[in-house]
Amino acid sequence: ILLLIGIAAQIASSIISSNGRLKHTYTDVVFVPASSFSVSDIGGRCKQSAVRAVGEWVERRVREKEEERENWKARVWSVVNLKPIVVVVGGSCREVRVMASMILFDSFPRLHERSIVFASNLSKAMDEVEELADPRYAGKLHYYVTTFAGEEEMEVAQVERIGDSADVAKRKEEVESKLQQGVAKLSMRKKVMEERRKRREFLSQATHVIIAVGNFPVGELLPSRDTVWRAEAAVELALADNTSAIVYSGGSTSRMLARGEGEAEACAVSEARVMALHSSRRISAWRIAMEEMSMSTVANARYTARLIEESFPNASKFTLVSKPDHLRWAMPIFEKVEVFAGRLQAAASKFDREEMMENLRSVIETRRDDHHDGGDTCRGLPLCLSTRLDNLERGIGGID
Repeated sequence: ILLLIGIAAQIASSIISSNGRLKHTYTDVVFVPASSFSVSDIGGRCKQSAVRAVGEWVERRVREKEEERENWKARVWSVVNLKPIVVVVGGSCREVRVMASMILFDSFPRLHERSIVFASNLSKAMDEVEELADPRYAGKLHYYVTTFAGEEEMEVAQVERIGDSADVAKRKEEVESKLQQGVAKLSMRKKVMEERRKRREFLSQATHVIIAVGNFPVGELLPSRDTVWRAEAAVELALADNTSAIVYSGGSTSRMLARGEGEAEACAVSEARVMALHSSRRISAWRIAMEEMSMSTVANARYTARLIEESFPNASKFTLVSKPDHLRWAMPIFEKVEVFAGRLQAAASKFDREEMMENLRSVIETRRDDHHDGGDTCRGLPLCLSTRLDNLERGIGGID
């Protein structure tokens, strides 16, 4: 018995450190430069490349860790953390959240909202990560950074291993330099200015304006599937008509879901900006304009009309894009505005009720796992995910 107790104690000491944390465990952390964002081809392609690289990295690392956990030695000697942490560094708060929103959308449900950290610089990022890492673990963090192929052509991103927390502290300047690769250089800024000039010229000549209105997100950083379907429908119409431009309309409704006060609310990402960035995968971004003030369908119509009067002097045809249910009552609202009277047609976007319900269930389940608070506790409130899911299941009209 004493011999068995001794062996058990030795095994325990090899698994648990002196401070009670598990040994042989680690958390993957990837630093992603926010980079300056404007709705430009360069800014969009640069960002999409980074999002794609991070998404592929998250998928690969989660798969590798799951395989590692299946190994009997891993089960005996360690508990592997399957949730990587993504740190978006630098840029304005809104730029950072746009980037984080796209990363989360592409990687969900492998990443949760709480797996994304925002930081203005590397030192703050490391402090945030240390606090976020699971306290049971011995604190070993494996750090990666998103880099680009070159300073001029920043459209091919890759994720590069840079070591653990000690390595990052020693090589802080080198890591900062790699992060700065994601920030547009002077020559890139000149290209962006040129693209802005192209946008102004194109919008002033466009005769057909496609208007896609957003919908309430399913998380502070996670757009609804419905919103993305509307953006995709607008792109399909624009690709079929070279004289057309797209206006994405929708304010920062996500601020109603912000967990914190002040900055979290002020930096909320607009529905229009999320749709614009999503569309930049398939269409020249200088064909896109954004209206980011509206918080309702009535405001969508009013503020979009104002934008058209200012930027689209030759527009004579308008198409409103939304889901079928919404179009039935959104069309009369838009047609009451003088700019659209007699010149507006409707175009229904995809809407898959089963897919929407599955999306809401996934988010609710993720929050239950992430927050350890029993999940969505606001049942009955209009913006509550549980209420939205109930309405869809029962066929009741509402946000979705």
